[in-house]
Amino acid sequence: MKKVLIAILAAGLVGCVTVEDKKASPAKCSKAKVCSKAKVCSKAKVCSKAKVCLKAKVCSKTKVCSKAKVCSKAKVCKKSINLIDCENPKAWKTKAKLNTKIKRSGKYSFETFGKYPTKTDFKKFIPVNPKKTYTLTCYMRSLDSKQPASGYMGLYMYDKNKKLIAYNKVAVYAGTESELVAPAVKGSKEIIIKKNAKCSKLKHWAVAFNAKAKYADLPNFDLSPRGKAMKAEGDKLKLTLRSPLKKDYKAGTKIRMHSPWGAPFYWGAQGWMPGEWKKFSVTLKGIAPYGVSNKKFWKGTKYVKPFIWFANYNRLPKAGARLLVDDFTFTESK
Repeated sequence: MKKVLIAILAAGLVGCVTVEDKKASPAKCSKAKVCSKAKVCSKAKVCSKAKVCLKAKVCSKTKVCSKAKVCSKAKVCKKSINLIDCENPKAWKTKAKLNTKIKRSGKYSFETFGKYPTKTDFKKFIPVNPKKTYTLTCYMRSLDSKQPASGYMGLYMYDKNKKLIAYNKVAVYAGTESELVAPAVKGSKEIIIKKNAKCSKLKHWAVAFNAKAKYADLPNFDLSPRGKAMKAEGDKLKLTLRSPLKKDYKAGTKIRMHSPWGAPFYWGAQGWMPGEWKKFSVTLKGIAPYGVSNKKFWKGTKYVKPFIWFANYNRLPKAGARLLVDDFTFTESK
């Protein structure tokens, strides 16, 4: 005769089940004892060799087993914590009005308008753990569907020194590695590199200096100004920049071509907003080895700040348009 104690903890569930097993068939197990404050759903079966985790939710027709292995980490019923407060206007850097008449919940919604982008930024740095899951969610709408507003939701990502990791710091053009064949001089707009056919095909670019194998240099903050033109000269490629270099670089310096754009991750939500509330949500976990993923944090990310933008260069609302934002959350879960 063998006794097994199975601890079951879930949201609102505290208790245990003691099972006495006479090595009968699973369907004939008996003498199950339900402890106080425990909730066990109907038609639960007592059987053998199952695995029950702490904080697991007991559902209908759930099998509660003898010889159970008790785990320390739950795989279901995960609890999440909201890391921002959209009901506290002091937590935000914004020019938005507080609309107390049109809202989804709480006391008000943010009503934002103006030139692009009119920003509503969370003030505090939020540390992130790449092993955990984060979900950014908000609801948006235009105040008047006849005067539609465009809206954007995203995250500013920062490195360990709280330095902004913009798009161009991690947005590499794969296979464009090369090196300087002559010194690049401060104040000059010209750079000469070893010819790489993949570089010649690019239209919008910047040069990342001191590039390393396997993108070990990312995020790379050592970038040239935006490129203007390229010209092949034998086995060399002459690059012309839109503005002068701000420092010197020696011949032989390793380089890589990057996207020139300096934007943050702003496309967690984007587009023209309808006249009714619309939900937007994006989930991130882990660190991307390079590039601008919308499912993982960009390489080097240690902190973030959520934000909302009214309008962008390619979606300019007409005068009088208003964007409403409510129930803005950034949650963390295991």
